[in-house]
Amino acid sequence: MLRRQHPEAISGVTLTVRLPGHPGRPEAGIDPIRRASAPLPDFPGGFVSVRHHRSVRTADGVDLHVVEAGRPDGPAMVLVHGLASSSSAWEGLLGNEALASRFRLIAFDLRGHGRSGTGLEPEQLAAEGPEAGARLWSLDLDAVLAGIGSPILVGWSFGSGVIQSWLYAHQGLEGAAAVVLASAPNVIGPVPPGDVAEGLVSPEAFGVLAGAARDGLSFARLILADAEGDTSFSAECRDHVAAIAEATPPGTVAAVLRYLIDFRPLLSSLASPDRARLTVIAAEGDQLFAYDAMRAVWAQVNVRAVCVPEAGHALPLRHPDRFARILLDIAGPAAASPAP
Repeated sequence: MLRRQHPEAISGVTLTVRLPGHPGRPEAGIDPIRRASAPLPDFPGGFVSVRHHRSVRTADGVDLHVVEAGRPDGPAMVLVHGLASSSSAWEGLLGNEALASRFRLIAFDLRGHGRSGTGLEPEQLAAEGPEAGARLWSLDLDAVLAGIGSPILVGWSFGSGVIQSWLYAHQGLEGAAAVVLASAPNVIGPVPPGDVAEGLVSPEAFGVLAGAARDGLSFARLILADAEGDTSFSAECRDHVAAIAEATPPGTVAAVLRYLIDFRPLLSSLASPDRARLTVIAAEGDQLFAYDAMRAVWAQVNVRAVCVPEAGHALPLRHPDRFARILLDIAGPAAASPAP
């Protein structure tokens, strides 16, 4: 039984204005979860991105907050955020003119995150065994994708794990036109000695990840760094990421970190045409997942990788326009040729 959901139904419209060449960022001092829309100023030549908010309910009774932007009649691109984050991670993409003028952009808060249901029963956050865990996390995508044909699925960090869980639960791409997995491996949890996935995450990085809900600043510094020791990100961006992390219930973080699964057997079994619709984006400066190990685990399953220099784990947050250009290169042909 559900103890508590987000108290209000989420619906309505907000407007975001972004000057050309100036990535949109959350305003300092505004609550990251319940951010209100400001009056729309008149910026000649600025790109206006309209946000539509709604909610959907999963098969196991979790209410999810969904935000849409872009062309309502365009091909659907569904954006899935990472652990201790929210749909706000995609602000830079929702406001990207090249993407929004071509695609129906759909972002949502995963269960236990952001403005989606957070007062959840244990069985709504964790399940025994990899198969049950994959089915559980696939429920979020099932709810968001209802009625949407040939979606382009884009995951970042644990969001890529959610998409792989959906692939696992459906034993294939289930009509997705393309799948893009950024800053994430294809195995979650311990591996035997000598496995190429060994060393994907250092004990220090895992400790920061596990403590994200308590120490959001350390988490923000880790994922925002474009290289070891990099602190070139703004204090505003750092504080926003930290606030979102600390707004995530610690039980959500703990439940996600107990989810252990190896997707490599499934990915290796996909037919060549299906595997050709998968692309991995790996940032060379990722301080959460070791770059060489990331390249190795994806080469194992013969999935195409796009390697991004001078960027770290939080590529969509720190370099949204750069990330958008990569997506356009990948998704453009997929949108022109929907999945069979």
